[in-house]
Amino acid sequence: IVYLIACKPSFGDSGMLVDGNRFGPSGMFVAIVIGLLVGLIYHLYAKLHVLENSTVVPDFVCEWINQMIPLFIVVLLATILSTNLNLDIYALIAALFSPLEKLGFTLPGFILIVFVQAVLYSMGISSWFVSAFTNPILLAGTANNIALAAAGEIPTYIVCYETIYLLSLVTLGGTGCTLPLNVMMMRSKSTRLKTLGGICIAPSIFNINEPLVFGTPIVFNPLLMIPMWINSLVTPILIWVVMSLGWLAVPAASVTSGQIPAPIGYIMVTGDFRAILFWALTFALTWAIWFPFFKVYERQVLAQEAEE
Repeated sequence: IVYLIACKPSFGDSGMLVDGNRFGPSGMFVAIVIGLLVGLIYHLYAKLHVLENSTVVPDFVCEWINQMIPLFIVVLLATILSTNLNLDIYALIAALFSPLEKLGFTLPGFILIVFVQAVLYSMGISSWFVSAFTNPILLAGTANNIALAAAGEIPTYIVCYETIYLLSLVTLGGTGCTLPLNVMMMRSKSTRLKTLGGICIAPSIFNINEPLVFGTPIVFNPLLMIPMWINSLVTPILIWVVMSLGWLAVPAASVTSGQIPAPIGYIMVTGDFRAILFWALTFALTWAIWFPFFKVYERQVLAQEAEE
């Protein structure tokens, strides 16, 4: 309700009208802030302990009252700000996040989006932890590319959802480009690593690497954390250069699924078969980054197996 009020709808003979653009990707930032503010008001109200342990009012009535009062407060505040004070709440919040969105569409922003997720993931924190901030940027890039293509122009927003999750030059088996590591494990002299590699290869092909990351383990293992970080710095730079030079098409369609094996999904949305070449190039590059670190780790595992 507060979000709809923040969008400043107009009312006419046909009913309530809301600008459809305000339900686009940039609206996600606004929704997040409004959700936090509404949650904060509910939290502060709960601290008042209204009707707590009341012996006069039935429990279900207390619960009903304690839901209705904060709901009334947040709707009333939003209405006063939007209608009486004529503030465009949506525009104000969107303006606060505008610099973040603009940064996200630059090369440093692209690197940051990929690198931060890899660092958190290598510490056992899911990359979805930051999706509230990254997805609005990526989906806005997708929406902009679609709009450009519809207008007969060439899509130019390299930072978009499809570039990361369909091309899989950035993810390549999952966050941190772990598919080459998985293939190395399948060819390992270590029984444990070889077995684990065989188990994890199917999900890795579909860019699901939780079994590999937590089973190897990569988490809190410096030997495997460092190459994951390096990959997350190198691959976005490679993509940016390749697409900026026009050697690979920027996607002009939306497919928000990261589980289509690469580079099949990317070819589906662009029709650019050069993606196969660059996928192979990135696989070789990330293999070279993983290899020395993996060999050291493999020797450690072999030594442990020999002791056992």
